[in-house]
Amino acid sequence: MKEFSFATAFVSFLLLYNVDAFSVDNIDGNHGNRKKSVNFVKGNEYAEQENLDQSTKSYHKIDLGGKILSYTWFTNNAKAMQDHGVRLDGVLNIKSINSNSDLGIHYGGNFQLAVPAIKTKNFMPSMKSYNRGAQLFVESRYGNLSFGYQEGVESIMKVDASSIGAGDNSIAWLQYTGLSDLNHDMQYQLFPGLYSESIFNRSSNNVISIEDKDFINSLPFRVSYQSPNYMGVRFGISYSPIGYDTNLFERVSSYTIKNLALPPVIDDIKAINTPPGQTVQEASEALLSALNKQNVKSVDMEGIVPSKTDFLQARYENIVSLGLFYNHSFNDIDVQASVVGEHGYSNIDKLKSYDKYPSSVEELAAFAIGTSVAYRNVIVAGSYGYLGRSGYINAIHPVSGNQASIPDSCYTYYWNIGAKFIYNKASISTSYFRSSKVNTYFYDYSLGVDYNLSINSNYKGQYKVFGNYHYFNIENKILKVLGSGSVLSLGVKYEF
Repeated sequence: MKEFSFATAFVSFLLLYNVDAFSVDNIDGNHGNRKKSVNFVKGNEYAEQENLDQSTKSYHKIDLGGKILSYTWFTNNAKAMQDHGVRLDGVLNIKSINSNSDLGIHYGGNFQLAVPAIKTKNFMPSMKSYNRGAQLFVESRYGNLSFGYQEGVESIMKVDASSIGAGDNSIAWLQYTGLSDLNHDMQYQLFPGLYSESIFNRSSNNVISIEDKDFINSLPFRVSYQSPNYMGVRFGISYSPIGYDTNLFERVSSYTIKNLALPPVIDDIKAINTPPGQTVQEASEALLSALNKQNVKSVDMEGIVPSKTDFLQARYENIVSLGLFYNHSFNDIDVQASVVGEHGYSNIDKLKSYDKYPSSVEELAAFAIGTSVAYRNVIVAGSYGYLGRSGYINAIHPVSGNQASIPDSCYTYYWNIGAKFIYNKASISTSYFRSSKVNTYFYDYSLGVDYNLSINSNYKGQYKVFGNYHYFNIENKILKVLGSGSVLSLGVKYEF
């Protein structure tokens, strides 16, 4: 009830002031005229340039934007703790923009907050909100430079079938699958994205716990640059010197009690004194009688602190991400394509303070290609991603007797394909996703529909009713795991 009340108040605040109170353009500001736009959601901040004419006067403004989802979900998955429910989620983006007409630049800060957050390994909801991005930026005709806790260009610039999906094309539905209960040794890839993005978006088994979640640096610190558009081509690069904060992946394996006082358990010890030769049953009855008379003293215990902390996650630093995006239009055809990749190095020496840690980790090396083609009211998109052995742990220190490394024949990859049809205010989409990671195969068939209630509205926000259906299947023959299920969500989406 507390979670629903907070989210309701959040939505009520936004609707009270309506979209006229926000100076930000909505996420899809030209929805009626940009039916063929594919990658505008994640790349919107970087793709839309402000007017940098030097005659423009200097100014300062605060932009507010975001998305609110209110929906009912149903699942037939036997492993799920519930088979239906109601959710209300929100993402708020606050952007402070300053303009310097003399230099021809825009600069400022951007902060994105998600509430409520989904953090636990079982994707259980929590009221602990988290940062989805906090950075400073400088925008000019020479490109965009940003630094702070942010996603890399490998995530922002990629094109795949999920970006054209109707309805809610996020990973929210995965929290109702119960996949983490199937087998704790199983590894999987659930959504298109390279290694670093998969960790933050929680689309793999390498998840961050809410207990150790840091509000600010839940994303790595990165410096990113994206070039201006030149003949339809944009280039981007991101650099993260230290990667994810190690505190996000720590696990306490045992605890120590600082002070423990054990007095005599029973005050009246004579109550259980018995003559020699008494049977065990008679002694037990005497003890139970003393307990029933409440002669037991309390036990004083103070200060439970962690005694052993483990780090069972591949940790990378000096991560370089690259992205190349191409967009071209001719006649009634729009074409978009992207190539993204990332590379990083592991540093085991910095993990030796933990009681248990990886002693051998594969290097981070991954890439993905994607493309989309839009013709009039039809969009077709697809992508392929190769993560190789990124994130694979070959050995754990100290070595246990049953420890086995991942075979050299195992690697991670995914591919997806999808199509979308738009008719007036309505759209329908379908997609197929398949992935493989350490002998685990995951399949997702999805269908999405939505109807825009505000195309002809004078307001900047977009109100949509939507429905999404996912049928998934997961299989690992080595671990003898086989599972499947479906998730249906129906609701309203408001983007501003």
